[in-house]
Amino acid sequence: MTVDVVVIGMGYVGLPLAQEATRAGVKVVGLDISAGVVDGLNRGVSHIDDLSEADIAEMLEGGFTATTDESVLADADAAVICVPTPLSEDGGPDLRAV
Repeated sequence: MTVDVVVIGMGYVGLPLAQEATRAGVKVVGLDISAGVVDGLNRGVSHIDDLSEADIAEMLEGGFTATTDESVLADADAAVICVPTPLSEDGGPDLRAV
């Protein structure tokens, strides 16, 4: 399955990004390490406050799907990394997830 873009990380940045790309007609797969998040999204359940279940349903109708299988990256034209970057103890971004 060829996809236009894989959005890595289905959190407060990645999920809205995937929503907007799907709305624009882009074939999007969301990749996340959490099976619970992925299963919920594929069932139409939002885990963030910024998107409702109706938003997720619209994404699914637009062809969006979520997965934990990183092999999807091999068939993607592009990948966008959206991982947590909380502030570290010294006040700068904690980039360990990157």
